[in-house]
Amino acid sequence: MKTSRLIAGSRRRQRFPEGFTLLEILVAMVMVALVTLILMMAFRLTLQAWERASTEGESRQMLSALPTLLENQLNARATANLFGSAQIKPDSYFCGSGDTLSFLTMYAPQGSAVQGLLWVRYQFDSAQGILRIYLQPVTRLDDLGDSRDAAKGISQSDDGYLVSELHGIVDFSLAYTDTALYNPDDSKQWYREWKCGTDSAGAPFGMMLTITIKKGSRTQDYRWIYQVRTPGQMISPFGFGGIK
Repeated sequence: MKTSRLIAGSRRRQRFPEGFTLLEILVAMVMVALVTLILMMAFRLTLQAWERASTEGESRQMLSALPTLLENQLNARATANLFGSAQIKPDSYFCGSGDTLSFLTMYAPQGSAVQGLLWVRYQFDSAQGILRIYLQPVTRLDDLGDSRDAAKGISQSDDGYLVSELHGIVDFSLAYTDTALYNPDDSKQWYREWKCGTDSAGAPFGMMLTITIKKGSRTQDYRWIYQVRTPGQMISPFGFGGIK
């Protein structure tokens, strides 16, 4: 009898373990939310860094191929009159300024979606540091339009394809010469504009390309010289734009 009373008393004195209070649960939820937010921000920053590095890597790869691409396009520059009786002179479509270049070529990279006679245009956007390359197939006379409009290029054309964008360029500068035996270091021989259309006297003898790219906190300059017209091909002194 006494034993049963002791057991009953011990049961009355037994206390069940206490649960979490509402405040503790709210604090835990806030902490979990903060940790989740930090992890998501870290993941997002990592993803953006990877995408930026990937884009810069592709741009560097394209930039390294740019000189060769331009050289091949210039070597395959259309020179013979086009469209039979129309007697279209391809060199009247060779237009150049300090940041823009357009001309007719027969060269297209292997596997390119556009082939044949092409109107190529290089356009540098200094505000965004982007070099854009356009290609427009030329299959009929109407694709060229009036030679007086050649200087407008093809960036405004619905038939022009934006085939590449190169990012991370600080400066993109072009210069042209009407001197057959030109000196790259003689600034008096080089012009910042090459007229086309009805004022054109043909392509220049040479062209200079200078590119400045950003490498980390520093910039680096590169320069290439291209022979566009051979000395055996005569050129009028009115082919240049007169802007030094």
